[in-house]
Amino acid sequence: MARARELVAQGDLCYRKGDYGCAESALKQAITAYPFVAEANVLLGKIFLIRGSASRDRTLLESARLMFEMARAIDPELREAQVLLDLFRATYDK
Repeated sequence: MARARELVAQGDLCYRKGDYGCAESALKQAITAYPFVAEANVLLGKIFLIRGSASRDRTLLESARLMFEMARAIDPELREAQVLLDLFRATYDK
């Protein structure tokens, strides 16, 4: 789990710098190493949401939704996951 947390921290740093490719790679590695880190799922969902919205790619948008749902399932107390899921539904479920 420690390695997964390191990768999440690396992914978060890349995300904050706007390097979504770097962030996506680190977060996917984190989820592969230990899939139960809710923060990794939230961040990866944000990247999918950004990319999907920009390109109007429904597959990426659905991937974002799945990441938010997974994060909420892993940690129901993680408010960010629920807020993002609610916003997603309000925006894309029509």
